[in-house]
Amino acid sequence: MDSWPADLPQDWYLADNGPDYKPVDNTIRSSVTAGPAKLRRRFTAAPENLVLIGQLSEDECNVLEDFVKFTLEETLPFGWKHFRRNCPAKYRFVAGWSSVETKHFGGDIWTVTMQLEMLP
Repeated sequence: MDSWPADLPQDWYLADNGPDYKPVDNTIRSSVTAGPAKLRRRFTAAPENLVLIGQLSEDECNVLEDFVKFTLEETLPFGWKHFRRNCPAKYRFVAGWSSVETKHFGGDIWTVTMQLEMLP
């Protein structure tokens, strides 16, 4: 499994734009004839979606594009640090290169939004 490129920022998100994370509902609720509803897990583990927003230079944008399109072939998982904890985690781009949105910020800087899923 490939790792997040060393040529790209390791602490990705902007200070005022932390990760946008919402846990996935991995439960099923079943009603019963009497008493509280039953609640159980759907799966033993489920991917969790998050959105990261950061700023990259033009050269770093090219590194990111090559990483997603050619190294990961738009589908493969990669290793990086957990977005909140300082431990290893496994990620995948939700929809390949189309999971990355770039917007010109000014000069050589681009604001980049990535939609990732953290794999169990």
